[in-house]
Amino acid sequence: MGNRGSHYAPRHRRKPVIRKEETITLSDFDGESRRHGRIVVARAKSLGKAVENWLKAEARKQVTRVVNEIRQYGPRAVMRTKKAMEDWDDEKLLRILALYGVRQIEDSGLEIAGSSWVFKPTVKAEYLLERQIMIQGLKKSLEKEMRGAVGTALGTWFIEEPGLTVGQISQRLRTWLTVSTSKDTPLALKPLGRRFTAEGLGARARMIARTETNRARNFGRIEAGKVMGAEYFIWLAETDGLSGDRQHDALNRQVRPVGENFVNPATGASLAYPGDGDAEEVINCRCSVRPLTADQARQFGYGD
Repeated sequence: MGNRGSHYAPRHRRKPVIRKEETITLSDFDGESRRHGRIVVARAKSLGKAVENWLKAEARKQVTRVVNEIRQYGPRAVMRTKKAMEDWDDEKLLRILALYGVRQIEDSGLEIAGSSWVFKPTVKAEYLLERQIMIQGLKKSLEKEMRGAVGTALGTWFIEEPGLTVGQISQRLRTWLTVSTSKDTPLALKPLGRRFTAEGLGARARMIARTETNRARNFGRIEAGKVMGAEYFIWLAETDGLSGDRQHDALNRQVRPVGENFVNPATGASLAYPGDGDAEEVINCRCSVRPLTADQARQFGYGD
């Protein structure tokens, strides 16, 4: 028993091991274990509900401000002001995304690197900063969309129903947020569009949740691969046609050294990992990334 320790290198001197190092095929990278896959799906659903609740609460707040503006300055004043559509609570949304995103990163890191995984504070800070920047863009988009929807509706109502009262306008705006499906939208509310109906907000929340969960999943894999000492990463595209027209099939099986971005030959987009990049590259993307050794990279034609 006393000599047993001589057969084992101390943890800090052991060579990092990447799964299936001997011979690999694409099927070896078909995603998470079943358990981890179930966790990812459940987390995305839970995040979607949290984001939906945030969106609905903020939309109600914005409509209340619009109604107050109308009562104070008249309906036409709202079409010329931005004040009533501003001040979305982006800090609360950041807390929500951080809570679920950090958990997903930690789980993905453990899945890839096991006990050697360490989520460094500096890396966590980098991730949170990226989310903060993303949320600022989302906030501006929401403000612009609501201004456009309300402005279009008011303009239409003034022309078609010049006798419409402030009370009737207020009621329509509040009803707008409760429409459950597009087919249930009253004719009078059609000019407002569907983005801020209960249906529209729910769909947006689910989209954000799917996108953010996949982003965190791949961010965790990238960082875990670095911790393990991986030399390369491979992009595995989801090509079932359900993720939108992103042309990410052109990235399938692309291998890049650590620190070098993937480049989509179809669009020229440079991406650090699936979920990185502008909205058109990340929304509903379900691609994944995996770490490789140099020997594994050669099996996929890189470095020959």
